[in-house]
Order: sequence, then structure tokens, then C-alpha cells
Amino acid sequence: MDPMDPRNEAMVRILGKYYIEQAAAKQAETKDNAVTNKTAALSERAQGRLRAVWESIQPEELNADEDSILNNETYKLTNMTPKMRLDVRQTALNRRWRITKGEILAADAVETKLLTSVIPADEVNTKRLIRDLSREEELRQREAAKEVVAIKKGNGISEWQQRIRNMKMTQARKKKLKDHEIQANILILPAIPTPKRLIDKFFRWFVPRSPLNPVREDRLDMEVIRARKQGQESAIIVHVLKVSNLPSRDGTEGALEPFIVCDFIGCEAQTRIESGTSPAFFESMKLDFTPSDFEDSTLSLIDDDVCISFYDKVQVSLPPATVPQSTTAYVTHYRLERRLLGTIKIPFYTLYDSATASMEGQFDITTPRAISGYQRPTITPSAHLFISLYPAVSRNDDDALTTEEILTRLFSQPLNSTIYMLYTRALQWRTQCQGLISGVLAANPLAHRRETEPFVNNSKGDLNFICRYLTADGIKPPKTVTHAGEAIRYVSLIPFVVDMISWNDAKDVWSTLAEFLEMGAGDYEELAVLLCMFLRHLDPEEQTFLVLGMGSIFRQATFVLHSHKGTVNLIDPRTGSIYNIENPKCGLEEVAMVVSHDQVWANIQLSGSPHRMVWNFSDRRYWLPMLDEEAQQLMVTIPSVQRPTLDYAAIKARQESDLEEQIRREVKRSLRAWRRDKQPTYQQRVGTILREVLVKFEEERCLSANVAKSAVTDEHTRAIGEFSAKYEAVGVPVNVGYKDETFKELMHLLNETRVHEIGTDNAVFGLAVYVKAYSGTVISIWVYLLGLVPLDPAQRL
Repeated sequence: MDPMDPRNEAMVRILGKYYIEQAAAKQAETKDNAVTNKTAALSERAQGRLRAVWESIQPEELNADEDSILNNETYKLTNMTPKMRLDVRQTALNRRWRITKGEILAADAVETKLLTSVIPADEVNTKRLIRDLSREEELRQREAAKEVVAIKKGNGISEWQQRIRNMKMTQARKKKLKDHEIQANILILPAIPTPKRLIDKFFRWFVPRSPLNPVREDRLDMEVIRARKQGQESAIIVHVLKVSNLPSRDGTEGALEPFIVCDFIGCEAQTRIESGTSPAFFESMKLDFTPSDFEDSTLSLIDDDVCISFYDKVQVSLPPATVPQSTTAYVTHYRLERRLLGTIKIPFYTLYDSATASMEGQFDITTPRAISGYQRPTITPSAHLFISLYPAVSRNDDDALTTEEILTRLFSQPLNSTIYMLYTRALQWRTQCQGLISGVLAANPLAHRRETEPFVNNSKGDLNFICRYLTADGIKPPKTVTHAGEAIRYVSLIPFVVDMISWNDAKDVWSTLAEFLEMGAGDYEELAVLLCMFLRHLDPEEQTFLVLGMGSIFRQATFVLHSHKGTVNLIDPRTGSIYNIENPKCGLEEVAMVVSHDQVWANIQLSGSPHRMVWNFSDRRYWLPMLDEEAQQLMVTIPSVQRPTLDYAAIKARQESDLEEQIRREVKRSLRAWRRDKQPTYQQRVGTILREVLVKFEEERCLSANVAKSAVTDEHTRAIGEFSAKYEAVGVPVNVGYKDETFKELMHLLNETRVHEIGTDNAVFGLAVYVKAYSGTVISIWVYLLGLVPLDPAQRL
């Protein structure tokens, strides 16, 4: 019998009444005999202590602190009759059952732990349990808030190494070994002799030997020796050449004084301070890289980012310090602070996945939607960077399938005539593409990165036609998604995780949309397929395709080509940004092929940059189609791998408001920890005004994606202007999608804003949190932490 099931309510009441009566009788008996039976052998002093402890735990003697914890009517058990206590416990059991079934959410983390524990039969132990859980949760949250600062100071390296080791062991347990790997673990076969080995072995007989017959081994390469030193001399080198179009200060605040801070797993490096919105640094920064080992299975699991933050140095004037007349009349002091201008995040995996373990190019700087005291530029800020891993440890593996492997995997099972004909045509097209692309390598060296593979790996390890992942009419999105802008926003909020982590050492796996939504995360392929299917359903009259190629950050990137009212755009499903095909900064450097539900076109023209290409698919000089008209009709008859409908997680009651409250409490605890346990002062009115601005920011992302609207910017300026008479506003809004480690990611982003570093104790803070749920698991979270510094220098101490 499940006691949490409301259907067993009558039986639970009978059993509960019996156990309550038994507990009451036992408690009365224990109260009379506890001192005489259990303290007979104790000294008189010990007996006095035990009596004092016994009296201190009586319900009527509980202190106010414990009573404040039990603010929920469900757990107020003091001064209740047995019948009342039974009803309260039955309510608690029903509530625990509903929380377990997902009908309602727990009020907080304390209730979550309480309802997963055994509820004691008496009120004293119940209050004790709640008190202990509350103190434990408060201590955990304080430690979590201080963890960000600890990592920034370099104290979290060992924890990071242990996390990578745990991920490695978990994947090793889940990995399914192939036949040759199982055989290698059982049998140790000698190496196959080669002519060179035979010659070396022959001449080795004439080499003089000592009596002990030592065998001299070849000297290891110096790069390998460095790599085996547990990363003591390994590092990530970030060379900054030039930065362009940084945000400028408002009004007459003076020239910008930017500098750059690089961070990776607690290791920081900083450049010198320059001047202007487009400074030239030409400076290198070295970040220590200390993994537990340099094995491929370890380095492939590192999902951390190299964070490059751009700050502005600000001098905050302080009140003059009066000194004797004989020396100086007064001295003006100032304090140095920094303001966040933007960030660039380079995933370590993309650096390790590079053939040369290095990346170079012009990277766009992600600026906050609004920066108090600064004007966002009309042109996207960018930085010319060169990032390398030293020593140059990279994967250096070729993921391209050989023709022999494709033939073995495709024709190992009996096929009908239609499938056989399509497979044969696809293999011929693949060979033809390789020949045509090799003809442009002399003029465009990047063309060798064009992967024109008509077959992709599914989650079971089989090969599928890439066209089978799309359908002509798309798929229906959730009810909250009603137009193309909301579809782009929905997909961009889904967590991005590379296949190496999702599929246990599988490099490139195309999962179905059902598998993708069940995992709750995916990489470029899954995000692009989902967005393409949504757009085909919402805008059936427009053209929508997949575009596969090489991205500026990720080596394998998949964008969505979508036409809207005569304008052709490229959509980045990872960030939700929309670029015109004429935009040179679209994030896609080399286009390989375009995919539809019944056709694949290979890019055979000289240039692979989208703004320099001809996008006329019917022109055979620039695009090579895989199928003719007859084969296209046959391709439509092959069923898609996608389900006709998808199940989206439902939005729970009060999910948005409960999540907002949890985030608000977490931010306040973190801010207090960052400000050395000093309780900050908050203005409720500031938070209310800022929350209305956050609602406009979310609506803007749904309507215009990454394009900022002047009306929304003016509304933010008016909201900040209400406090500009007495205060200087410092802060930027932060936006993330919901995932398992959302709170930790939010705290890191808020820590990067440096709002907590405001030096005066007279600062007032405004906190606004806005949560918009598009489904039960796809949620947009906005947090705006604004610091208000008094303009009067006398109040800035």
C-alpha cells in the first residue's frame, strides 16, 4: 500500500490514529521514567544536565527561531489534539504524494528534503528535523555563493579535475565496446612485422651489449614529455591584436579606458589599460591548463569555456580629506572600479577539436542588452584574437567516412530496389563532389573543410539519409510558439551540448527530435533540425533549408536558411541570431552543402563565404544536386525518421513564480557573500520598474531576435532616468536558458558584471527577476541586478 496515494486515505487514517496513540503513551511513559532509569549511574552534575536538556526540548519551550521555521500551517503541530495532528499528517502525506507525482512544486529546498525524509511521529522530532534541514540548506547555499569567488581565486582546480574524472568514469561504464576493443582487452597480439622492423631487428644483433643486456628505448618527443607532466607547463595562450567598436560612455564622462580579463577554471590574466573604443593591444595572456591527464577521453569531456571579458576602468571620486593648512588644503581621493562591456566565450572543445589546437579570427563580442551609463554601438563589436593550446595537443582525427566503410554499413542488409538505387546515386554524387571541390583548393584552401556526406550516424550507430531528418510540412511546435520569432527563441533556449558528452565518445550523432527532447540538450544538428521543422510548419509558403558548413567558433556548424518576405536570412539556432546572407559576420565561414527533405546541394563554387556566394540552387555551375527529378519523387516515398508529433513538457502551475522566487533568494544570498557577508540594502520599487523592462526585453527577442529596437532602448533609459537625480546606476541584465546548472551559471554571469564590487556601503541595489516558460523545460530567465551609487561624494565612503 502506498501511504502517499490519496486513494488509501481511509486506511492511512486508521493506522495513523493507532500509531499516534501508541506514541503518546510511550512518550508519557518515557517522560516519567527517563531520569530515574537512564541516569542512575550518572553523577549529580550529569543528572542536572540531562534534566536541563529534557526540559529544553519540550514543545512549549521551543525558541522563536524554531517557530519561525515552521511558518507553514502543515507543520504546526504544537498544542494540537491527536485528531488535529492526524489531519495535519494526512495533509503532509497527500502533499508529498502530489509533489512526487509532479502535480505541484515544493515551496523551497527545505520542503523538498523534508518530504523525501521520514516524517517523525511526534512534533518535537518533526521540528528538530525541519530546523536541521533549514540550517543545512542555508549553509549549502552560502557555500555555493562563495564557490564562484573560490574558483576565481584558483581554489577550485582540484574540484574541477575531480569532476572531469567522474565524468570520464561514468562514460567508461556506459560505453559499449566494439568487438576489436573487447578482443584487445583479452588477447595481446604481437605487432605485424614490417620491412623496416625486420631490418632494424637484424642490425640490432650487431650492436654491442652490456652484460646486463639493457635495451635502450627511443627518446620521447619533448612535447610528449611536457604533456606527461600533469599539465605543469601546459597553458592556453590568448593573443589580443585589436578590438573594434566597443560601447562608449554617455555624455561627457571622458574617453573609454578598456582592458581585457581572460579566465579559465579560476586562472585569470589581464592586459594593460588602453584608451578609446577601438584600441590596439597586441598583447598575450597565459592561462595555466592543468587537467588530470592528457588522454583524449579526458580532454574531450572538458566543457568549460575560455571567457574573455572586456571592462572599462572607472575612477569614482571620493570626498576630500582635510589636512593641516601648513601642508595642503585638501586632497581629492578616488576609487577604481570596472564596468562590464562585453564577453567572448570560446569553448575548450572547439580549441581541442581544431587540427592545430589553435584558433584565429575576428570574433564578435557579445554585449549586454543594456549597459547603464554607456551607449551600445550600431556596429557589432569584435576582437581579433589568436588562441592556442600549448603544447599543441589536439584530436587530429579524420571523421570522414571512407567509401569502403560506407559500402559495408549500407549494403550489409538486404535492400529493395528503390533504396538501392538512391544509395548508389548518393555514393556517385559523393565521389563527384570530392573531385569538383578539389579543383578549387588552389584558390580557396578552406574548401577542403567542406564535408559533403549524404549519410549521417544515428543514435544506434547506423547510417541514415540526411534528407530523412526533415519533412515537407514540418512539425507542430508547442502551443506557446505561434510565429517564427518565438520558434527561433524557443530553440535558442535549449541547452547546447556537444555529442562527445551526450553520446559517450561519439563524435557526430544525429538524434531524432524525440530523442533530442528527451535528453533536453543537443548540438548544432539537433537544434537546426528542430528549428527548420518549426519554421516549415509555421511558414509553409516560405523556403526553409539546412545549411551545413564550418563555423567561426565550432568546426561543424549547422544553420537554417529561411526566406521571409523576399529576404533570405541565415539563422544561428544556438544563439537565436538572424543574419542577412549579405552580412559577412554571420558566424559561418565555409558553406559545404544545403539539405532539404528531398534534395541535397553541394557547394562547388570557388567561395564558401555566404556573402560571396550565389544562392541560386538551379544553377549547376555553383550547386551540384544529388538527385534528379525521378529520384526526388522516390525520396519522398521513404518515411522520415521523425515522429509525426512531439510531446512537450507541460508548464506546471506556479512554475514561473516559484522559479522567480528561488532565483531571487539565491541572488540575494550570493550578493551578501560577495560583499563580505554585509547585508545589502534593496529598493523594492527599483525591482518593480526593472521587471517591466525585462518583460520588454523578452518580447523584443521573440519579435526581432538579436536586433535591438529603439523603442525598448528608450523605455530602459526612461526607467533608469527615474533614479539619475540622486544615484548613478551600475549594472547590466543577464539572460540564460533553464538547465540543470542554471543557478550556478547565473551566479557566474552576475559575478562577471562586477556590480558587487561597488566600494561604498551606502549603495542601494535593485533586483528584478523575470521568468518566461515556453514549455516545462524550455524557460527564459532574466536577472537585472542594478547598483545605485549616491552622486554626492560625501556618501560614497
